[in-house]
Amino acid sequence: MKTTLEYLCTLIADDDEVSMRIRSVILQLLADFTQWSCDYNDANMKIEASTLVLSKLQKLEEGVVANKDQFSEFVSIESELTSQLVHLEERMKELQEQISVINENISISEVARDAAVRKKRETFEEGRELKAQRDELRKRRLRLRVEQELAKATKGYIEDEWSKIGKKFDKIIFFH
Repeated sequence: MKTTLEYLCTLIADDDEVSMRIRSVILQLLADFTQWSCDYNDANMKIEASTLVLSKLQKLEEGVVANKDQFSEFVSIESELTSQLVHLEERMKELQEQISVINENISISEVARDAAVRKKRETFEEGRELKAQRDELRKRRLRLRVEQELAKATKGYIEDEWSKIGKKFDKIIFFH
């Protein structure tokens, strides 16, 4: 488009008023087109960037909810296993003749509880990291949405202006 406008300028003679007006309109159009192209590209990049970040924020929000549910589940598992251990230890004192069976159950429960505690810690650390990432993106959400809306407005304005100039250009060309 830019090359076409530059070429049109070279075809217009400098000796009559209509040609000079057309040349002036084309030069203004060329300047506007150059600026609008930059603004349009910038607006598109901002829209893409903010959409990507907002999408990531949504995934992190979902991750935090899932992590919270997992954490609650592991707290429950830990509580159940701890209660079971207490019960088994009391029973061991009362039932000395079954000590080998109870010791085996205790060992199994301890391993399971330790695994649950370890998994709970891992889940908690994972949740803390997810929450930190989510909180950081939440801080930027409003600004990103504003930038996105401004970029959409800029893009729409440029498209409207381009259409208006196209109509003006058509009137000048088809009028003469």
